[in-house]
Amino acid sequence: MRRDDKMKNLLASLKKYVLLQGLFYLLFGIIIVMRPGATMNIFIKVIAGYFLVMGLISIVRGLKYKEEVLYSRMSLMGGVLYLIIAGAAVLFMRTLIGLLPILLGIFIIVSGINKWVYLNQFHMAEKRSYIYIGIMVALGIILLFNPFGAVLVAFRIFGVILIVMGIAELWNYVTYR
Repeated sequence: MRRDDKMKNLLASLKKYVLLQGLFYLLFGIIIVMRPGATMNIFIKVIAGYFLVMGLISIVRGLKYKEEVLYSRMSLMGGVLYLIIAGAAVLFMRTLIGLLPILLGIFIIVSGINKWVYLNQFHMAEKRSYIYIGIMVALGIILLFNPFGAVLVAFRIFGVILIVMGIAELWNYVTYR
């Protein structure tokens, strides 16, 4: 195959990749924006499924190669660890995801209060500083008292970003034909 043909094949495959990537981004972005809670549940199950499969593969491999004692034991222990992680993902992932905004909320509130104390102590506060501090503390309180809603909003923003990326990829595909 000539070099020019290889280059044309490469460009053709890249164009297909751009098209598929754009469609994937667009589709999943729309799904995330429309159904963030359901999408998050699926995401958690996919993660748990991955660890479950990896755990089972490791256990089977450990049982298959019993004569290699160290390898067998490491595979079995790794497999059990993967299964524990899979179970924890199913049981606790939603809780961990819910705790993240609470911790961020506390951090943002404390940062806002510290900034207020600092600005007042050194007489550096301006009107816009108080507005900024007020917004920080308000957002921190929202994160603190509505953590799951905040996660869903953040997940929706991620969905919008995927939609924009998908449109950009599709635009590139159409433009560079």
